[in-house]
Amino acid sequence: MPINPRAADVSDVAVAAKLFRGLADPMRLEILLALQSGEQRVVDLIARLGTSQANVSGHLACLKDCGLVADRAAGRANHYRLAQPALAASLPTPAVVPGGPQWRRDTRRALQLSWFSLAYMAAEGAVAVLAAILANSVALLGFGLDSVIEALASAIIVWRFTGTRAMSEPAELRAQQAVALTFFLLTPYISVEAIRALLTREHPDTTWLGIGLSISSLIVMPVLGLAKKRIGHRLGSPATSGEGIQNLLCAYLAGAVLAGLLANTLFGLWWLDPAVGLLIAALAVHEGREAWHGDDCR
Repeated sequence: MPINPRAADVSDVAVAAKLFRGLADPMRLEILLALQSGEQRVVDLIARLGTSQANVSGHLACLKDCGLVADRAAGRANHYRLAQPALAASLPTPAVVPGGPQWRRDTRRALQLSWFSLAYMAAEGAVAVLAAILANSVALLGFGLDSVIEALASAIIVWRFTGTRAMSEPAELRAQQAVALTFFLLTPYISVEAIRALLTREHPDTTWLGIGLSISSLIVMPVLGLAKKRIGHRLGSPATSGEGIQNLLCAYLAGAVLAGLLANTLFGLWWLDPAVGLLIAALAVHEGREAWHGDDCR
């Protein structure tokens, strides 16, 4: 019996239409991503996606109808799995599905971390600049200005994930480039002040306030930075990752400033303070270039 090409075409189109219908909803994509790791019960999916049983069950029914998900009965519960194991390699990872439940949780978390950073950096910057003026310390001044610039980066991320900009690619690009520019704001002034201090052999005074502030930042900044990098990686947001790298840079600089302050206080090694200032400037240029090109999402 001859095959009717037209009938075959119609059948293929119908199958493709079902497939695209199954993939056309963020929640259904989140369910498929959850099933990548193996079989899941409805209760497991509810806990993971943070939604109602009726919502999960409705989407699972659609995915079964589209041939993307299969189930088996085990006692009183059904266990769901990917109907086609090869599908796992085609799903979008590691970034979460835009608009899906995990994406919404991550954007809220990014906003919360940025608001906390904004408040912390404002306080840290004010204390560091005050301590720098009292102790005549270039490294502490650079640390304080770095805090102000990091606060600006946090404000940029708050802008990025507020309102309709949360799902805007142009907003992400503008935020990424704005965060990168904040790195470069630090370099000129600190470089000039550090070189001046080295040439004039200007000695900083002992500052226990600056030492205490450096220790505090060594504790807080790595936690913030690593959390923002993880969220930026999942969201596919170089701007968020760039802000996280700024926080990690702040931790590195806090360690360097602490070493310089202690060396000056305990051993009179005054030149370490402006040397750390130059280190701050160099690291800021390097990280700014990577953030501009989006290489910070790693």
